[in-house]
Amino acid sequence: MITAFAIILNEEILYVSDKEKYNIFETILFIEKLMKSINNIWRLDSIYLGDSEGEDGNEERIIIKHIVNNKGDNLFYCISGYFNPDSKESYRMLIDYQKKVDQFYSSIDSMLQPEVRSMMDEILGVKTDFLKLQYDDKLKSEDIRQRINPTEYPYIKDNKLLYCGLSTQGLPIISKLYNADFFDNLDEDASDEMIEVFCSKLSAKLATIAMNTMIRAETNIKEIFINDLKNRKHKIIILYGYINNYSLDFVAYGNFSQFYKVFLKLKKELSQETILKKEFCGDLNPFRHLSKYLFNLTGFLCPRDDKAFVKWRDDCAPCIYHKGIHIDDIAADCDFPDIHWSHGDRERWVQIKKNRRFDKKYNKFNGRVVEDKGNAFDTPI
Repeated sequence: MITAFAIILNEEILYVSDKEKYNIFETILFIEKLMKSINNIWRLDSIYLGDSEGEDGNEERIIIKHIVNNKGDNLFYCISGYFNPDSKESYRMLIDYQKKVDQFYSSIDSMLQPEVRSMMDEILGVKTDFLKLQYDDKLKSEDIRQRINPTEYPYIKDNKLLYCGLSTQGLPIISKLYNADFFDNLDEDASDEMIEVFCSKLSAKLATIAMNTMIRAETNIKEIFINDLKNRKHKIIILYGYINNYSLDFVAYGNFSQFYKVFLKLKKELSQETILKKEFCGDLNPFRHLSKYLFNLTGFLCPRDDKAFVKWRDDCAPCIYHKGIHIDDIAADCDFPDIHWSHGDRERWVQIKKNRRFDKKYNKFNGRVVEDKGNAFDTPI
């Protein structure tokens, strides 16, 4: 269901088709400040809003066409609604929306003329009503198809975890920056002091986005997707999770489904911490021990812990999550997808591989690996 259309220029909301939705579009203003503080090649793509528990029926998305002109002005064409995360029709509608606006306003300057501003609601109101009629049934049909046949994403190996932190009431508590060289303003020669200052500012802006969304829009921000003009293969992903009165903030680049599982695992572990069940009283010392979760974090949920979602042949990538690597060339003869690795099994697997021989007559190996209480071992066929 489509809920509203909007146009935002820099720090001003020029048009909203439904005034009751004005506050949710204010979230974009705070995200714009975050992107400006990092670089000028990030373009906002979409925002996912919802209550802290994520009940069905209360999850709204904003899809965005973000344009930066030669003068450095940031123009956002926005549509909010209850869209399927994999919806393509919603983005087709967004392109049509931009075209219809551009028919009346050939430039940013023309949007700012007082006589034009006064008629914006009337002119664009007709166009947005038409777009609702045109796309409402298409979006519903697409949503049904995608629920029946959900999109499957490949397991990729080039994920980059960028940041993780915990905050409350807009105040950062713990934080850590990863892959600092991914950010343009932090090159490989950046000092520890520069990285620490950048991380502190990033923490504060992420916490501000979460706090202001809750105050102004009376909802929680859950996901932000940003296009990086330098790294177009994947999107920048910002995830928010809520643990009592605390916000878990997570920034990454890569495959959303993989990072989301890492994020949920971390959130579950932190939820068990007693200190996060108490109100924050201004003292950071009781939270220091939580930093261990951030130091052990990487951009992968090890396939050994996630074998239900990952094909074993793709599991043969370096296991960053466990600070080690799987056996070299394991994909060459790994045809047992149900194997479950536990500690100490990798060394045994080396010996198992040496003892296994391929039987060309029967087109299979003369030994096999089975699962027994989490331990991999070799047994004859």
